[in-house]
Amino acid sequence: MQLHILSFEGPDHYARASGLATRMAGLAQALAKAGYETHLWFVGDPDLPGHETQEQLHLHRWCQWISRYHPAGVYDGEEGKRSDYAASLPPFLLQETLLSHLDEGGRAVILAEEWHTVDAVLHIDWLLRKASVRPQVTSCGMPIIRMPAIVSRGAVWPKPPSLPR
Repeated sequence: MQLHILSFEGPDHYARASGLATRMAGLAQALAKAGYETHLWFVGDPDLPGHETQEQLHLHRWCQWISRYHPAGVYDGEEGKRSDYAASLPPFLLQETLLSHLDEGGRAVILAEEWHTVDAVLHIDWLLRKASVRPQVTSCGMPIIRMPAIVSRGAVWPKPPSLPR
């Protein structure tokens, strides 16, 4: 089982702005300590490695190239980071981490609970459906409660990009 937590905030000093960072980082650490392969995807410090592994915990610092131009913290340059997170993270997560695991019969959980991640979650959902692996992934969190209605109306992601091959 792979667990993927999507969050704008994360454990880096740069990415800590509220209790969300503490909650998401704590959850990721607890799940990893319990033996689950856990991935935390967050807007990270541009001066730290893009990917860091601590046993079962994988930290994925996203939007670092944008963060370099916005040194005041996670919400500095917020809209650009949110757009980049939604557009570039889902294809990478699917192609580089999730798809091989699912192709081997594995299962995964994607957890996202903040509004900054809504477009990314909808994009991931679309990619999973295109790859015919959506039934192997459980999604949890506020942004996806009414996902079929949101997607069918085209309210958030009106025209998803084509699936990378």
